[in-house]
Amino acid sequence: MSLIYKKMVNNLQPISKKDLKKLMKTQTSNTNLMIIYLNVDKLKINPNLIYKTTSIKPSYIEIKGESQINKKGVRILNETNFWSFERKYKNIIYPEKKILQFLINYLEPNSTYFQKTFKNSEAKLEIVYYHYTSNNPGIFLSKKITNLIGKYSLSLEFDIYCLYE
Repeated sequence: MSLIYKKMVNNLQPISKKDLKKLMKTQTSNTNLMIIYLNVDKLKINPNLIYKTTSIKPSYIEIKGESQINKKGVRILNETNFWSFERKYKNIIYPEKKILQFLINYLEPNSTYFQKTFKNSEAKLEIVYYHYTSNNPGIFLSKKITNLIGKYSLSLEFDIYCLYE
């Protein structure tokens, strides 16, 4: 390795968040997309009660004992109460900011209610991330985020799709 090359490598500076945002704005094709789902299965209560109590409108519910028609056209009976809420975020550069925002905006205002509701059910935070802007997506979960996930006894699932060309 030449001396000039070593000096160049030693003088490299990491790109700042501000500069990265500027670069990201020049992107013209696909943009990063993140969908966060809060899924609660095996609820001991009617799922509609969550909406009535918190004003958070579900994306999907199933009520135990009611039937529905699946994709194959077969009628099936719901075995559990299920409630799901989702939010989509576009142009994501730092996914952890939106994860924290989701937890603070939707769970924290009804903290006691959700803690009690999730205690006897299966609550899961599902994060689906479509990453177009590099071949190395990463998500950092800060102590604040992990503490909130623990506070609500949430399972955590990540689906990360790197779609960079």
